[in-house]
Amino acid sequence: MNEWISLKLEDVAEISGGGTPSRQKVEYWNGEVKWATPTDITKNNNKYLYNTEDTITEEGLNRSSAKLIPENNVLMTSRASIGKCVINKIPTATNQGFTNFISKKYKIDSEFLYYQLLFHAKHFEQLGAGSTFKEISKSELRSYNINIPKQIQEQQKIANILSTVDEMIDKTEVILTQTEKVKKGLIQKLLTKGIDHTKFKQTEIGYIPEEWEVKQFSECINVNPTYRLKKGENVPFVEMAAVQENRKEISYFSERVVGISGGSRFSIGDTLFARITPCTENGKIAFVEEMTSQFGMGSTEFIVFSPKKDQIIPQYVYYLVRSHRIRDYAIKRMIGTTGRQRVPKIVFIEELFIGLPTKKEQQKIVDILTSVDNKIIAEEQKLSQLRSLKNGLMQQLLTGKQRVQVDNNEEVPL
Repeated sequence: MNEWISLKLEDVAEISGGGTPSRQKVEYWNGEVKWATPTDITKNNNKYLYNTEDTITEEGLNRSSAKLIPENNVLMTSRASIGKCVINKIPTATNQGFTNFISKKYKIDSEFLYYQLLFHAKHFEQLGAGSTFKEISKSELRSYNINIPKQIQEQQKIANILSTVDEMIDKTEVILTQTEKVKKGLIQKLLTKGIDHTKFKQTEIGYIPEEWEVKQFSECINVNPTYRLKKGENVPFVEMAAVQENRKEISYFSERVVGISGGSRFSIGDTLFARITPCTENGKIAFVEEMTSQFGMGSTEFIVFSPKKDQIIPQYVYYLVRSHRIRDYAIKRMIGTTGRQRVPKIVFIEELFIGLPTKKEQQKIVDILTSVDNKIIAEEQKLSQLRSLKNGLMQQLLTGKQRVQVDNNEEVPL
């Protein structure tokens, strides 16, 4: 089997930068030429670039250092955010935040080059220099060595394998995004209209099913309950970083000795609600499903909600405080200096009222939403596995540690 060779990037691609036409010249802008900025890449989150937010005119292109990159080449960010890559599916010019690689097609496949650049992105970032923002120079990139198979077909086969994994990742991300949207819609619908109700009544909190009662939030839920913990005892501790945005589960527990410092106190079955900006706005709310002891401690920036179990089931409390009406009201009532605003607990003790279904209907609602949460968890696990698979394959395939069989003997000319 043919070997791999080490070549400089300038040996396999024509390397160029970009530029920005003068903003003072209106005639340079809003033309037919696509013009990419790093934002187009970071927002795109895709292997391919089909469009750009900004366009320039032919005159703007000719009167600046921007160059039109033919389609199916690699654009890489080389300033501030270094190493983000896309393959342009349309002829595209870029600003100066890019280094662009026009593949020498007889030496390297563009898709293979894309994965090679991604594979080396962390090293490019380490090579970046600059006080205001990091940048890797084109001269450094031109002399940078990569290893490639001598056979173009082997390059293509490697790229195809990695592309297949990328497609699976993309599909999983789409499913995950759609499921998240379904969950938000279901929370809004189920917690205001319930299940299979046909008759509704007007109340101080809006229309709710006739069978539901309007109750003060604190009538059904204890806010920051007092739990007696033994001084000197080790208990599970939840810091703010352990609560993910828009996820029910607590990522991890640490330990805290009771009495050494303060903090919120909670029990299994309670809900933790982040009360400080930006955690409140970002949706940091968690349900305490299980832990090594009955009681635990957490950040002082949590408000703890404990269900009065004769009226409301534990998990229903979690979904209730995740609903738009509760969260939006809490966010509007935040007080304090900019950047350190908090939700006062009086919001939940005195101000908020809720529509309360029977416990039987609460359980049905919880079952529906839990099934959606389980679907999200499954897709997240699948996504994590696929990303690990991709990383492992890149490590093996892009270094030649694992070879792939090819039928043709066409080689890269030296």
